[in-house]
Amino acid sequence: MIALGKKMPTPNYDVKCPFCAEYISPDAIKCKHCGSDIKHSAKINSDVWVAVNFYYVDDGEAKLNRGAVADLVCEMKIKNQNYSPVKLMIKYQDKIKELQGKLPPNIRDEFLGTYKEFM
Repeated sequence: MIALGKKMPTPNYDVKCPFCAEYISPDAIKCKHCGSDIKHSAKINSDVWVAVNFYYVDDGEAKLNRGAVADLVCEMKIKNQNYSPVKLMIKYQDKIKELQGKLPPNIRDEFLGTYKEFM
């Protein structure tokens, strides 16, 4: 039997192209429907991952910059609109662990908790 029409998205796997809204693989580099460069458009700017952006020093103690964490999560969601929070956390888990390790020890747990809260 032959079925005509659009391919149905595979639940939890296919995502929409941010340019043409057709379903594609989340690993796609280029959209097979419109030819747009997917990976380039979904990449988060590298300066976002700089540890000093996520804290400030007050009376000699490092304090978490919650606004920077919110900005990071917001950019992650904008660049990956078709990802659920769980898929986003999986996608960026290595970058988050690396960033967390570069923060002052007294705010590492707070950073991770705030990240999860905003996610």
